[in-house]
Amino acid sequence: MKTFRTSLAVITLLSMAGTADAQLFVQGFLHSTFGDAMITLDTEKPKKRKIRHIGLSSSGQDGIAVRMMSGSGGAVVILHEPILEVAGAVLQVDNVGIDGVVRGSSSMLSHGDGSATVLFDFSGVGATGLTVVEYDENGHVVANDWHGGPFVGKDVLPNFTCPNGEPASISVGHYWSYTLHKWISYWMWSCAGGGDYTGSQVHRVIIVTPDVPVGSNDEVDTESLRITGSNLPDFDLIETDIGTFGARSSGVGSAILMEQCQAGLPTCLPQDRVLGITNLGTDGHDGVEIDVNPGNQHTSFKLVKGGWNLKECTKFQDDEGNEMLRVCRDEVLPGGGQELEIDMSGIGVSEYVITFNDPNGVPLASQLYGGGNPAGPVLSGNCGSLFPEVWEWDPITKSWLFKGCDVGSWNVRLAPGLPEFGPVGSMSIAPIGMGEHRLARLTLTCSSDVGSLVVAAVDQTPFCPSDFDGSGFVDLEDYAAFVLAFEEGTSDADFDGSGFVDLEDFSSFVHAFEEGC
Repeated sequence: MKTFRTSLAVITLLSMAGTADAQLFVQGFLHSTFGDAMITLDTEKPKKRKIRHIGLSSSGQDGIAVRMMSGSGGAVVILHEPILEVAGAVLQVDNVGIDGVVRGSSSMLSHGDGSATVLFDFSGVGATGLTVVEYDENGHVVANDWHGGPFVGKDVLPNFTCPNGEPASISVGHYWSYTLHKWISYWMWSCAGGGDYTGSQVHRVIIVTPDVPVGSNDEVDTESLRITGSNLPDFDLIETDIGTFGARSSGVGSAILMEQCQAGLPTCLPQDRVLGITNLGTDGHDGVEIDVNPGNQHTSFKLVKGGWNLKECTKFQDDEGNEMLRVCRDEVLPGGGQELEIDMSGIGVSEYVITFNDPNGVPLASQLYGGGNPAGPVLSGNCGSLFPEVWEWDPITKSWLFKGCDVGSWNVRLAPGLPEFGPVGSMSIAPIGMGEHRLARLTLTCSSDVGSLVVAAVDQTPFCPSDFDGSGFVDLEDYAAFVLAFEEGTSDADFDGSGFVDLEDFSSFVHAFEEGC
């Protein structure tokens, strides 16, 4: 039935193009038109890209609203080349709160010659000043300025050439900063990498942080990102994502994404929320895509399912778009359990070692797989009423750690037909002969018999501890973010990991900040 509903939504959208309130779920988010805006899906491109052709009139009164309902905000990615060819074309993206207030607005005015001016407006939250940090293609800070008042404009020259004929794009984001405790806006120009973040090459980044008066009620959820403009040619919207956990997540297939409080909590802060995934089909092709910072020292994902589903694939990609690891299962074997199909051919790895550990982390057995031994391990067991899966990536040891249960355990057969042993609490997967790769994305797809699917946590530890705000650079923004966390006594300020926030943390951070990275 879900397939029928999805098809009907597409038909409804196309039949209502040019009329009010056309709606469609794409990449997990509801897209709604208003005014005379038109939106159609490009069905000829690969399904995962979900290209949306957008047409707006010259009035400036119509547009597209991408519904987020998020305490963390989100972003949209647009192919901008046709816009830069039209003098006077204006593209605007607003962060609209659930209270209807525009909590941050940014727009690009094209000069028609490949150059443009980007304008930022935080008057909706009464900003008294704006800090603007600009980065070049090498990640170096080229400007760091403070401007009084809620408005600022920056001239840019984003008309650059991408390799291999790839399209150039702009990513426009309005995110809640977990460390600064305020909304920030950014514009990032990059090569789209085929519409895929993991293959992108950044050209320039502008990040704007507002100074907001105390008591301005700035902690209001994002209802939607609203795309409007005037004198615009038709353009393509190629990506949308939500900023839960400080990562970037979007839906795969027909899945729908929605932030929610943990079980039993009617309301909660953004940092206490999880990401629910619904509208899963029976074919195992729907799910979630999570992008993380490639330069992390440690990255982990926790996904909680309502049952042991029959079809599931977990894939990891590096920051060049290569598939590092694929782990799939799709049927129950006659003797019980499911065989894991593990593939690392995307990075040229044919052999790997799996070490199986008991619930206390003590190794029970190791097995070489791949090459002349293509059969994978068979997992079976009982994790209770919920089935959490935790994946951890360690770039130092170049290995993954998989934990299948919080409560309970599972048993393993090294291959179909072999004796079963256990209880097993985790297993590590270590590729043989793996080169240097930086994890950038996890994709999980599964079938609807899972009952429910929730992304419960995404934890990222940067290689550089003094990069406190996770921007990839050590600058005064990191110092300001730590001071704020320290003054508020949040757990983020426990820099030395002692379990307490005290002067030792401040001293440790200052020392790390002075050393840089």
